[in-house]
Amino acid sequence: MHRDVLTKVCVTRHTDFLVTASADGHLKFWKKLRGSIQFVKHFKAHLGPIVDLQSSHDGARVCTLSSDKTLKIYEVGRWMEWVDGWVGHTTLPNQPLR
Repeated sequence: MHRDVLTKVCVTRHTDFLVTASADGHLKFWKKLRGSIQFVKHFKAHLGPIVDLQSSHDGARVCTLSSDKTLKIYEVGRWMEWVDGWVGHTTLPNQPLR
């Protein structure tokens, strides 16, 4: 569960994860199981609210964008932060992560 309001939710293709993002900058991964979900991983991803959340077409990566002007990419399953924050974006993306 999150301690603040959810800002974004996405479901990854092929890897069957539900990913939730919140206003306090937290990112959580939940595995979809038959009839339920199971909590898997938590990241304190950003200092500000997560304003966008996208998964790659194959479900192997998730990208977050925050009002703190950072973008981060996570590798699903290996639970690694792929990019430690690109800083300084000024506009929100309008295309899904490919």
